[in-house]
Amino acid sequence: MNGRERILAMIDGKPAGSLPCKRGTLTWQDVDHPYSQIAAIPFLPKRAACPAGRRGFMTRRQFIGSALISTMSTVLSRANEPPRWQIGCYTRPRAQYDYRVALDGIAAASCDYAAPKGVGLSIKPHGGNNANGVQCRKIIDQIDHKTFRFWYDSGNIFYYSDGKLDPVDDAATVNGVVVGMSVKDFRSPKEVELTPGTGKVDFAKVLSRLQQGGFTRGPLVVECLDPGDVAHVNAEAVKARQFLEALTGQKA
Repeated sequence: MNGRERILAMIDGKPAGSLPCKRGTLTWQDVDHPYSQIAAIPFLPKRAACPAGRRGFMTRRQFIGSALISTMSTVLSRANEPPRWQIGCYTRPRAQYDYRVALDGIAAASCDYAAPKGVGLSIKPHGGNNANGVQCRKIIDQIDHKTFRFWYDSGNIFYYSDGKLDPVDDAATVNGVVVGMSVKDFRSPKEVELTPGTGKVDFAKVLSRLQQGGFTRGPLVVECLDPGDVAHVNAEAVKARQFLEALTGQKA
């Protein structure tokens, strides 16, 4: 029994090379889910779409098993490949220059390289010269590249303004440049390690304002949860998923 068959045998005791779906069969070749999706299990729907049938479904257990199979397949298929390095550069070499010089370097070395590969880059509000929408918008305008956009972070807007700048107001400054959102809450005086929906951020108004500015679809990523033991964090993850489902009117 090979590695794939062993994994299949652990899922519902099925040693075959496929998993049944409601309408059709999900085969080994149909599955191509990255390992990161396994880590997001608390956010998986109880029934996930099955590629084998337009209206087919597979259970959560089958989906997780499929992801595991895909991961092992990737590992095994790459076992005989030569090692690959990830090449990059920190911004430190430009630390002695004005930040605008660094931005020009980012545009030339990163955006132009990423564009033909379909990769986007984004800036996130994180204090200093990029603490809010106005400042981040200025940087985006300076970079002036279609692949360089804004990743909104409602909690950080409050955090880096000491609770004075409401993200509902700030969101109006970033029309047309938002590509994703960190669903982060805030509690005075300087706290962001909490589950979305339990703090000061009015997510319904923030999202509504971002939608007016053109952000009508894209990633809504939970960054922080109320800390605690594993059971507590997992329970908070479920609450966060349910909160976003209610907020968007969409099942995760």
